[in-house]
Amino acid sequence: MSKTAQFKPYGFGQYCYVVLDQITYFEPYSSNGYSGTKIYFENGTDLLVGAYPEKVREAIEGQD
Repeated sequence: MSKTAQFKPYGFGQYCYVVLDQITYFEPYSSNGYSGTKIYFENGTDLLVGAYPEKVREAIEGQD
């Protein structure tokens, strides 16, 4: 079963749920006074989350 993680939204919105084993890479992102992380997935899509890259890395490394 795939592990998921919940991240706060980038800017305004609802919390985001991410399937961790579908992440290919991620990078810091900042615009208009907001900072977060841009996450890229296997299917070619991406998602902006309000968590810093360190939190995304912790979520990935924390999965069993």
